[in-house]
Amino acid sequence: MNKLVKTENEHLYASGGLIIPHEVADGITLATLQDQHKYLKEELRAHLEDGAYLHKEDAYNSQFKLLPALELLIAYFGGDTDPRE
Repeated sequence: MNKLVKTENEHLYASGGLIIPHEVADGITLATLQDQHKYLKEELRAHLEDGAYLHKEDAYNSQFKLLPALELLIAYFGGDTDPRE
């Protein structure tokens, strides 16, 4: 298993040799969070407006736990959750 190691110039690299600048890692994280937010939002919209099946616990968790948490994390990484996504 590769370990992430911090170098003198503040880059992270896997012990296999891949160098990942912090800005790139943050960008990847932000894109992943925004993609997950968009997916959950659409899944919840389809459930509430179109009647698509979604287990009641999944619907509750998405609406009241996951989406608000993702919105906080996305804001922390400098992104937005604009409704025009």
